[in-house]
Amino acid sequence: MIQTLSTHTRSQLETVTDAPAQVSTGSTHSGQRHALWLIYPTLGLLLLGVIIYAIVYFMRRPAPINSLAVLPFVNDSKDPNVEYLSDGTTESIINSLSQLPGLKVMSRNAAFRFKGSNQDPVDAGRNLNVGAVLTGRLVKLNDRFVIKTELIKVADGSQLWATSTTAVWPTSSRCRTKCRQSV
Repeated sequence: MIQTLSTHTRSQLETVTDAPAQVSTGSTHSGQRHALWLIYPTLGLLLLGVIIYAIVYFMRRPAPINSLAVLPFVNDSKDPNVEYLSDGTTESIINSLSQLPGLKVMSRNAAFRFKGSNQDPVDAGRNLNVGAVLTGRLVKLNDRFVIKTELIKVADGSQLWATSTTAVWPTSSRCRTKCRQSV
């Protein structure tokens, strides 16, 4: 009888263990379908978020400066004999920069409208419809010239670049060349 009970108990146990496995398989398959329906929209929303982030990121990148005005250099030494050097330096830089492909440089006539005016360089840049303005100052100290230049972004008035160049007086053409190469 113990053997019969054991055999009977075994068959019941096999039936009981098989039954939950079938139910489990059926619910797991249904759960997998349900999980797939949740995964696809989630992945879609994630992909949409990445696309929106990329668009916003690339829209924020500053646009390159493709237009420039070189305003007349200011003669800070107040020596009238040096005025021609400051004008010549401005013209030389305009001519050199206008050779660069892809850069629109305002003409000498357009830029020299602002000579002697105390107008803000950013306002002058807006009037000339350019992305940046190059300003400069020329100072004569004994037998040396100091040329200070600054590149200003018109959109926000920020300084993009600046430098100072020193040259000896007898070499005024070398002074212009050195400044032009520096720019």
